[in-house]
Amino acid sequence: MSWTPSQGDTISKGDSYEFIEQVGSGGFSVVWKAQNQSTGEDVAIKVPNYANANMPDTDIEVYFGRELSALEDITNAGGHPHIMELHESVSHQGVDLMVVDFITGELMEDVQSITDPQNVRQIGIAICDIFSFLHENEIIYRDLKPDNIMLTGNDEPKLIDFNTARDPLQCPNGHEIKFENADQNHCTVCGTDLNSGTVVTAGGKFKAPDLTNQQYRQGPWTDVYAIGKILFYILNSGQAVIQDNIDPRDYQVSTSAPLAEIIQRSTAVNPTNRFRNATEMKEALEQNDASVSGPSATLRIQSTGQEFTVSPGDTLGRKNTAGPYATIEVDDPGNDAYISRIHMKFEHEQGRWVLKDTSKNGTILYKNGTPYQLDSTSRTQNPDRRALDDRDVISPVAENYGLDLQFRTN
Repeated sequence: MSWTPSQGDTISKGDSYEFIEQVGSGGFSVVWKAQNQSTGEDVAIKVPNYANANMPDTDIEVYFGRELSALEDITNAGGHPHIMELHESVSHQGVDLMVVDFITGELMEDVQSITDPQNVRQIGIAICDIFSFLHENEIIYRDLKPDNIMLTGNDEPKLIDFNTARDPLQCPNGHEIKFENADQNHCTVCGTDLNSGTVVTAGGKFKAPDLTNQQYRQGPWTDVYAIGKILFYILNSGQAVIQDNIDPRDYQVSTSAPLAEIIQRSTAVNPTNRFRNATEMKEALEQNDASVSGPSATLRIQSTGQEFTVSPGDTLGRKNTAGPYATIEVDDPGNDAYISRIHMKFEHEQGRWVLKDTSKNGTILYKNGTPYQLDSTSRTQNPDRRALDDRDVISPVAENYGLDLQFRTN
């Protein structure tokens, strides 16, 4: 039988922690309030929920490990003020534990008193900022719902659950499972059964149609849909609906016209009718205007002439890979080996376009024919971002890699 904590137990690694009381329990983990014995700080310790009789221990460990991996990636990326912070992971008597922030507040599913559209709009801005950060760092969430968000005393949202966060999925025989097939019961390559550690289920009334309808490609807009559903849920006193294209005014919800229009646009059935990404939705919320689309530019593949429209917050990455999907997908001339899933991001700051490298192998930016290397890793001293000008040329990975993209301001 696996070890489970009791009040007064202590564990140690970098610091020593004493278990105070159990404060929560879910399908995959049990949450304890604990105290750092060195600093006196309250922390939360997540423990695998081996008492869950509906799921084998091996599956519990898969989900628990997935959350730990995601939180480690977030920490390595610098963290985010609205995401639960990982302090450290600890192994105690053969059981892996994670020490995280102890967040005081209420789960969003328990809050039914936020009806001021201005407050809801500010919550939406903060949530959009979270998802812009996640997508940039190759973390796809896909399961945003009220019980995954804590609201602090200032109504600031904190994302607290990451056991549905995904790295590339594989079936038991090692075949990669694309996200559009991840809700299936069998591997589409070899037919092997997918256990509950592999099958993706997400969202219920907050789940975007693109998660189940292969007519639509998944991408940042998939989480945009869930954000819109969350905002409607708050305005509607904690009541969700399964419909798409939601106008809160159709449900006798008192709200401003701009916020209603933002929610309606974000919950459109067709992803092309939504905001392209969380960054664009954040700008719409900040300006209180659903028609906001922000500046746009064009990327042109020089060898083929194929063009893509670029909006602030858009990402570019390798096609034909498990998510998270980039906004713009390109073929990798290096046999799908070197262009990252999220290789670069396009930002617009103080009136200027900026290219940010988010890859594992770097990006070359040509300005008037002179190459500049961008590198988000710690391997070099090169910067990870640089301003973009009209007719600059972008080459993922290296000079003469085989994919040159000309950037054109519109």
